[in-house]
Amino acid sequence: MKLLAVFAHPDDESLGVGGTLAKYAAEGVEVSLLTATRGQSGRYKEHPRGSARGCAPSTRASASR
Repeated sequence: MKLLAVFAHPDDESLGVGGTLAKYAAEGVEVSLLTATRGQSGRYKEHPRGSARGCAPSTRASASR
């Protein structure tokens, strides 16, 4: 069995149905995720658009590429 989960943003699965997707994957279902954006233009409260300040070092490194 295969399951395709479609979301607008890269983190949407973890904020909603992440546990359900993990459950299906653990049961042997081939789970795939499709996102409509790469998440490159998100905002985080007080930080300006595109800013990587306040992110983990690995996130800052990829944001600067």
